[in-house]
Amino acid sequence: MNKVEKLVEKAYNTDYNDGCSDVSERWIPVSVLLPSKNGEYLVTVEYDDCGEKKKTVGIFDWCGGCFKPSFIFINVRVTAWMPLPEPYEEEEE
Repeated sequence: MNKVEKLVEKAYNTDYNDGCSDVSERWIPVSVLLPSKNGEYLVTVEYDDCGEKKKTVGIFDWCGGCFKPSFIFINVRVTAWMPLPEPYEEEEE
């Protein structure tokens, strides 16, 4: 099994309630594999902010072969929060 296959297997077989705080190995590059089922996924997104390239983490729907923002917040009240994981970083080869 190569490195990419191990990464994908670990991501799909990880119990996300296992108390593990290191989520860096759970990121699956879209260049390697796309979701096989429709649903919500935690994603790393890149965007341009006034000419500065930035990354953040968000929840997007995978539906019809593409990622779409899950929802738009209007008149919301925050009831809980937690720190976000670090965005996925491609490894330099």
